[in-house]
Amino acid sequence: APIQNGPVNLRRAVASIRRCGSLGVSFFWGEPMTPTLRILLADDSALVRHALSRRLRALGYEVVEADTDEDAQAVDAATITFVVMDLELGVADGTETAARIFAANPSVRVAFFTSGSSAEVLLRAKAIGPVFAKPDEFEQLIAWMRSEP
Repeated sequence: APIQNGPVNLRRAVASIRRCGSLGVSFFWGEPMTPTLRILLADDSALVRHALSRRLRALGYEVVEADTDEDAQAVDAATITFVVMDLELGVADGTETAARIFAANPSVRVAFFTSGSSAEVLLRAKAIGPVFAKPDEFEQLIAWMRSEP
């Protein structure tokens, strides 16, 4: 017997998959897979944000970019899986911003990506999460994120 309304059903299936994909859920053969991991990338350098976000997106992460302390804090912390933050984020200390985000979402994993900072700030940062040197430890940062549960 011929399939009735085949193209219509196919269109509905594609529309349904697109809707679910926009919610950050991947599908394979109609079964839900892992949700897309969402990363807050906060760095005042547009060049660093562009390079890192491009690489992370290529690996399948969703990236939300922020170039100031205020922009980073405006992101809904409940929707974030990882925070990658520069320690010197404009006028603010990145550890303070990360601590506020972590307080709003204790399951978020925080790492710092910095070109340098004072010993005091580095010590505070290491109490929150790992610190990676910019740009030398770019691959180590990605390896850390991929290894986190």
